[in-house]
Amino acid sequence: MSTESKNGYGGKEQTLAATVARVSSIVGSAADDLERTTSGEKVPLNDDQRVQEVTLKYLRECSTLGVLPTVRGVAARLGVSRQALYDHNKRHPGSTFAKWLEDFSDLCGELTAQAAIEGVAAAVPSIFVLKSRYSWREAPAQLEIGRLNPLNEDGRNIDDIAAEIASRYNTLPED
Repeated sequence: MSTESKNGYGGKEQTLAATVARVSSIVGSAADDLERTTSGEKVPLNDDQRVQEVTLKYLRECSTLGVLPTVRGVAARLGVSRQALYDHNKRHPGSTFAKWLEDFSDLCGELTAQAAIEGVAAAVPSIFVLKSRYSWREAPAQLEIGRLNPLNEDGRNIDDIAAEIASRYNTLPED
């Protein structure tokens, strides 16, 4: 297959070469993160100031590279795994760190949602990520039209009410 052939990826057409380059970049970034996690500086998670500095540096790096931040990404910058962040959080609930992790996770979710809304990220994978990683949930559908319609206090059929409104509208004088 030639590098000039087109394929659909993420809702956009791009060349195979562009797709290969992007996948290579993503895998390379993941390899860098794994290397940071296992051999990089380990920031003490109780050092709130240092954690915040590393987080801001990571967010600026994501901005420069044009990638969405993740909890895994910031964990790697801190020299730990994503799970280590959550384990530390469980051992120290109510700590400044726990608040930071909650805020950072919310921020990642908001940025993912915003990217999907603006068409920068594919919506379906973004929804999956929001639900699986950032605990987003859809509100249960609990609409009962009859109970919310102030015109339906006597329990009449909604179709009858709609017909009555239409007939009243037709009898209004023209301006």
